[in-house]
Amino acid sequence: MKRFGLLSYAGTGNLGDEIQSLATQRLLPRVDAYVDREELAGISEPLSMVLNGWFCHFPERWPPAPALRPLLISMHITPQPTSPDRALLATHVFTQPPVADYLRRHGPVGTRDLQTAALLRAAGIDAYFSGCMTLTLNRPDVARQDDLVVVNEVPQAVLDHIRANTTRRIFRTWHVDYPETERAERFARAQELLDLYARASCVVTSRLHCALPCLAMGTPVLLVDVAHDQERFGGLHDFVHHCSWQAVLAGQSGYDFDRPPPNKTLHLPFRAALERSVAQFVA
Repeated sequence: MKRFGLLSYAGTGNLGDEIQSLATQRLLPRVDAYVDREELAGISEPLSMVLNGWFCHFPERWPPAPALRPLLISMHITPQPTSPDRALLATHVFTQPPVADYLRRHGPVGTRDLQTAALLRAAGIDAYFSGCMTLTLNRPDVARQDDLVVVNEVPQAVLDHIRANTTRRIFRTWHVDYPETERAERFARAQELLDLYARASCVVTSRLHCALPCLAMGTPVLLVDVAHDQERFGGLHDFVHHCSWQAVLAGQSGYDFDRPPPNKTLHLPFRAALERSVAQFVA
């Protein structure tokens, strides 16, 4: 019998990672093991895993162990240094042997963003834009609260603007700097956030892994472009209503927080393709 693993994340402080794994978990028949994203080279027994999300803090630890059977999909390879004292870039490691050979052998590689797809193709690695695994999330069985606006990690000035332009109550959330390190607690908190976003009348966020889950669950969402690494959003921007924080403050967003417009539906073919890819991998 195949054994299935799921990515876990030690010490990142970012619950967006767990949200990505919750999306993957829904499409697996079971989870037999949790493997830290940065410890894939240590797998000793046969294990099938979907490798999706952000890669990675320690690119020198790639490629994964031969015992791992991977589905390479919804991957973002960061062009950013992972810390001020680390000069080794994932974009360099992943496009050179032996990692590039590993990606060619197990490809084609589905990428979460257009820049990662272009990076891999330029290195002779078969790659395509798959979108993010969080696009496959289902809406949990919770009641909508029409008086609730959730605001997730936007500048204070944007929050003040929203408060001045809605009669609805506002609830704030954060994904980063979450102090809990125990895996089960982190996954439980991530699910609580998803349940909250599903209940909201609309969500305003700067976080990719708030905006895309809302899109998948049918919660009206506005993505505010404040992240410094906008390359992570390439191709995904097209799926959601989005604008700069300056446009929000100037009243130019075109977004009515009391009567939010419905989400776009451009993501639906990508959602279906992601679900098919994982189903074929599981089978």
